[in-house]
Amino acid sequence: MPKKLYKFLLIFLAVVLLSIWAAIAKAPSDKNLHLSVLNVGQGDSILIQTPEHQNILIDGGPDNSVLDGLGQKIPFYSRTVDAVVLTHPHADHLFGLIEVLKRYQIKHIYLTGVVQTTNEYLEFLQTVKDKNIPTSRVKLGDEMSFGETSFKVLWPADNLQAKTVENLNNSSIVLSVSYHAFSALLMGDLESDSQDLMMNKNSLGHYNLIKIAHHGSSNGFNAALLNQIKPEAAAVSVGADNKYGHPAASTISGLDKLGIKIYRTDRDGTLEFLSDDSTTWKK
Repeated sequence: MPKKLYKFLLIFLAVVLLSIWAAIAKAPSDKNLHLSVLNVGQGDSILIQTPEHQNILIDGGPDNSVLDGLGQKIPFYSRTVDAVVLTHPHADHLFGLIEVLKRYQIKHIYLTGVVQTTNEYLEFLQTVKDKNIPTSRVKLGDEMSFGETSFKVLWPADNLQAKTVENLNNSSIVLSVSYHAFSALLMGDLESDSQDLMMNKNSLGHYNLIKIAHHGSSNGFNAALLNQIKPEAAAVSVGADNKYGHPAASTISGLDKLGIKIYRTDRDGTLEFLSDDSTTWKK
């Protein structure tokens, strides 16, 4: 073998090995729960990776930047997402999921089935149909388990399959996530008035973490809910310098007054929270 070719092959092999090592390093190798609020700009996308190495993706953000987020968390040789949850079919939660469905093997999709006729949602539904992905329509009381991590639906209260609603934000799937002593409340875009109704329908205890509703808008803040669940930390998924003025100053001051630690994707980038069976911390 010519010396130049031999040298080239050695360099090529080293690059391949380094790429594989880097990909392996991305995947959680510990036995912790990883909850990442992905930095997708003015939208929502949350990736939960269980100690059993299952991937649950909740929403997909307003564009395809979710693919970069997934690429940082899931190695290239693993193209499986065990579950996708679409909280509600607004574009800032939906759009990125279309390409995720095309590029990854999705085992199951959870959604409400509420009526929405935008091009993005129709394409999403057609892609689900074309790829024959199993789906479930969920409502209050439904539960899903992934190893030792459990998910409980706290909202919507009713079956919304094929129903039209006045305010899609208030059709949001709200999820309670539990792993041993750790718990997180993921609010979608549920607005304050419906948060009151949700509290009446559920017995809510303490949560370590809350994903604040509706990107920290004033109509997503509910002091009564926060006083009841007493979270240590709040995650706000929001785009920098967005035209809506999110998060609202009143939301930030309200969280501060309650002594809740605030993490924001517009300032902190992707937020990753970890938990073993007794302790929670931010990476």
